[in-house]
Parts: sequence; C-alpha cells; structure tokens
Amino acid sequence: MKFYLMQQIDKIVGPYICSILTIYENFLHFLKLKNKKEFNLKDDSKILVLKFWGMGSIILAIPGIKEIKKFFPKSKIYFLTLLRNKEIIEAYSDIIDEGIFLDIDKGFINFFKDVFKVIIKMRRLKLDLLIDLEFFTRFSAIISYLSNAKNKAGFASWEVWRGFLHNITVPFNRYWHVKKNFINLIFKAVGKEINFEIKLVPPSFINYYNYKKFDFIDKPYICINPNSGELALERRWPLENFIRLIKNILNEWEGYIILLGSKKEKEYVEKILKSIKSSKIKNLAGSLSFNDLVLVISKSALLITNDSGPLHLAAALDVSTISFFGPETPLLYGPIGNRHFIFFKNLDCSPCINVHTGKIVRCIKTSPECMSKITVEEVWEVVKNKIYEIQLTSKSIGS
Repeated sequence: MKFYLMQQIDKIVGPYICSILTIYENFLHFLKLKNKKEFNLKDDSKILVLKFWGMGSIILAIPGIKEIKKFFPKSKIYFLTLLRNKEIIEAYSDIIDEGIFLDIDKGFINFFKDVFKVIIKMRRLKLDLLIDLEFFTRFSAIISYLSNAKNKAGFASWEVWRGFLHNITVPFNRYWHVKKNFINLIFKAVGKEINFEIKLVPPSFINYYNYKKFDFIDKPYICINPNSGELALERRWPLENFIRLIKNILNEWEGYIILLGSKKEKEYVEKILKSIKSSKIKNLAGSLSFNDLVLVISKSALLITNDSGPLHLAAALDVSTISFFGPETPLLYGPIGNRHFIFFKNLDCSPCINVHTGKIVRCIKTSPECMSKITVEEVWEVVKNKIYEIQLTSKSIGS
C-alpha cells in the first residue's frame, strides 16, 4: 500500500474506530466486566514493543529496550514492525527474542489478513505489557487495544485524538530528541527510574568477514546516501548538488565513493552515475541486505547523507557523518555522538514536519528552500577538511 493512502485512512477512519473502542472499554468498566488492576511487571513477563516505520527510529529505540532485559532478565521481548524491517530486528536478536511482522507490500486485502493474524497471535501470547512507540497513529493505538495486553503504554497528546486506548501514557516532548522520548516512555512503562544517558547499540551482523562480494571493502571509501526514505522526499538535498559535490570529492579523494539506497531508490541514485563517469564510484542501491549495509557503513571513512535511517545506523556504529536537515529538525533526529557535522539552515518555516500531524510535509515554498539553500560550496569546505583529516590519519598509521 502507498504510504499516503495509509496516512489518509488513519486520519479519516482511525478516529471513529478509536472512539468506538474507547466507548466499548468504558462500557465494560461501567458493567464491572473489566476492572483496573495494579500494574506490576514480573521477571518473566511477556513484553511487546511496537514500531512500524523507520529504520532510524528502531535503532533509536533499541537502547531503551536493552534496558528492559537488564531489569527483567527472564522476560520475553517481542517486537512488532513491518516485514521490510525483519533484518533489522534479527540484527538485535540478543535483545529481541522474537519479531512479529506485518507485510504492507502485497496489497490492501493481504495487509488486513496479516493484521488479523497478528492480532490473534498477540492475544494468544497473553502479553503483560505492550509499548506503542508510534507517533500518534490511530492504527497503532487500535492494534495496542486489540492485543488484549494487560497494560498498554503509548504517547498521548491533546492535538491528536486516538481514544483512551493506552492505560499508561506520557507526552511526546517536541523539544527532546526522539531517543530521549523513547527512553522516557519505555522506562515509565516498565516502572523504572529513567536513565537518559544510555548509549546507542550497534547491531550485530551475520557473515562479518565475508568480504568477497565487496572488492573495495579493505580500501578507503566514503559512503553517500542521496535518499531520505518514502516518508518525506522533501528531506533530500538536491541531486544536482550531490553530483557537484561528488565531482569535487573525486578530485581530492584517493579512495572509492559508495552510493547507498533501497531498491525503490536505485533508479534515482543511478542518475548520479549517468552524470559522472568514474570507476571510483560504485552504486550499491538496491543490492544490499541490512547485514551488508551494516558492514559497508561500519568500514567507511565517512557517511554523507540526508536525514534518514543510515544516518542513525552510522551513529550507532561510531562512523563519522555529514548530514542535511531542513523539513525535520536535528533537535529531534540529529545523529547522536561527537563525530557528526549537521547542515541546518533553520529558516522561519523550518522545520515543517511534526509528529502530531502525521509527519506530513506542508511546504509553503515552491520547493524546499531549507534544503536548496545549503550550498555545495559550504558543504565542500567541510568535506574537504574531513578528507584531509582522514588521509592524513591514514598516512600516519601507514608509516
């Protein structure tokens, strides 16, 4: 299903379903068919974490989930997400015991069949706690309620009506980083004292030493991700700017340039190769599994990217990054750590993405000036200094 269609269904139909379920819940309490019980998680509790969208968001949520395992070592943690995120969940198998997946890529009817199966599975698990990390989607609130978990935690806001389907709620603070918001919700859901200082967790990956398909892996290279994912294409720095930047890099950089992207983004990335003919550029868009992506980014000297999942993956892997923000604010989604340089013009209309409005971009300009006003010249100055630093360090190690 198209993301825009899902947003519209959630916005139009979602509030009615949330209202009906809220009335039903209150009716059960009125008839005393359902009583509020004291919240008390045991060491062997069954806990499900829900986050459908965003590789980056899942990576930012993992530190809090890891703490649950420390608090309740015998607990079983499930993670409900989209099927396209399966490899990400498997990369954190030491933290997440089992992934549960929804497939949105096989059409409307098959999607709802999948939803029905997932609800049945959750109810059979007899969950002690469900933590809904989605940002105010009615769909996730409905799924939370229908899971029949003893306790359901999620973000609450007066701006977005999604019923009273979570019995544990915390506000989403738009002045806090998303990782901090996730930790706040997770710790309060499990009833523990909050520790905001916990670090990102690098994913493990299979066949770490299987370098055969990457003939560049033991040589110096820079990764470039000109994409931003389908949630908001307006987050992309103009492609012609990436092309000009890459031409500058090729004049100074001794190693390779590796282009990243998903299968859907391959054609977009291919435009770079059509504009620049060089054996030093390799387009891996659409050809990497998540394990491959982890390997490639972990070995790179630098990642240059838009606001996207690979940015947070690089931060978790302690890889230096240069990133571009505009419609979204780095206050919420900036890379965590000290090895990152962020371009953000902070115009009067920026940021225009808001979790309370479904993260829909409403650009009041003809095109996103917040991105186009980031010039190639200013980016090149930062990249040039970074290249010099990398090559100087490499030579000193070699000597």
